[in-house]
Amino acid sequence: MMVAMLAHALYQTLLAWLLPGLGHVAQGRYNKALYFALLVLGAYGTGVWLSEGAAVSAVRFPFHAYGQYLAGLPAFLASWLGNEPTGHTIDRLELGLVFTTVAGILNLIVMVDVYEYTRRRSQES
Repeated sequence: MMVAMLAHALYQTLLAWLLPGLGHVAQGRYNKALYFALLVLGAYGTGVWLSEGAAVSAVRFPFHAYGQYLAGLPAFLASWLGNEPTGHTIDRLELGLVFTTVAGILNLIVMVDVYEYTRRRSQES
C-alpha cells in the first residue's frame, strides 16, 4: 500500500514538473491547476520576453539553469528555441533571469503541494 502511494505521488509530482498545473489536474483540483499554471507559466513567459529569449541558457547562465529547469518542459523548450547573443545589449536580461529562475522555484513549491496532497489523502483512506 505504501509503495503504491509513493509511486502515485511521484507520478503526479512528475506531471506537475512537466507542465505546471498538470499534477493538480490529475488530482481533480482544477482551480488550483489553473492558478498555478498561470502563475508559473506567466512568470516564466515574462522572463523570456524581458530577456528577448536569451535568459534561458545553461551554457551562458549555468547557475540560473538549476532554478529555470524546475519549470519543466517550458524551460527545455525555451532553451531549445532561445536566442543566441546578437551583439547588442539586452537591457532587461538580468530581470529576465530573475523571472525565469523564480518561476522554476515556484514550480518546485507547486510540486511539493501535489506530493503532499497525495500523501495526506492516502493516509486518510
